[in-house]
Amino acid sequence: MRRVAFGQEALYRVVTATPETVDVEVLSAPGLPSGTRVRFTTAAARAMQSATREPSAKSGHRAPALGPRGAFARFARS
Repeated sequence: MRRVAFGQEALYRVVTATPETVDVEVLSAPGLPSGTRVRFTTAAARAMQSATREPSAKSGHRAPALGPRGAFARFARS
C-alpha cells in the first residue's frame, strides 16, 4: 500500500487482514524503521493507494499487488 501525505511517501506490505483491521509491515516511511508492524482499520487501508513492487533483480518476478485489491480484497465493499 502507498500513502502520500505532506509531500512524503510511505510504503507498506500487507501482512494479515480481517474485516476490521489490516496489519502491515513498513517498507519505507518517514520516521519509522523498515520492518515495523503497524495496524490500520480496513477503512483507512482502503483509502490508501494500491502499489506493486518492481520485479526482483534476483527472481525477475513481480510481487503481488498490495492494498485494496491485494491481500484484503475479500473485505472490499460491494
